[in-house]
Amino acid sequence: MLTWPLGLIAVEMKWIEYPVQLLPNENQTNKSSLLFEYFLFPLLAILFSVYYPKYKNKMVIVMYYLIITGTFTILEVLIERYTDLAQYNTWRWYWTFISVLIVLFINHSYYSWYKKELVAVSKINYE
Repeated sequence: MLTWPLGLIAVEMKWIEYPVQLLPNENQTNKSSLLFEYFLFPLLAILFSVYYPKYKNKMVIVMYYLIITGTFTILEVLIERYTDLAQYNTWRWYWTFISVLIVLFINHSYYSWYKKELVAVSKINYE
């Protein structure tokens, strides 16, 4: 939910373009990346939260954020440089890094809150 409006803003402001589109006929009005916004980043966010090192010290958690965000950013830079799937106009790699870091934090915060609510409900039902 967070990546779609942010991606749309970046595309509408012409900061980044996606010359090759997945399902180009169906995606004519929305020029953001269907592959990134609805498949790759949501998959990353899910895996990030599932494997989150919640019982580790803060340094391990910071490194987890930096490694996952850095890996994703490097992959996007390689995709931008060597394919036609993405084209940076005024966009820079560090904007990807910062935005992915923030969105993963928000997503994981929501995930943690939601899981606590589920645990509380399941305890009430079984007690």
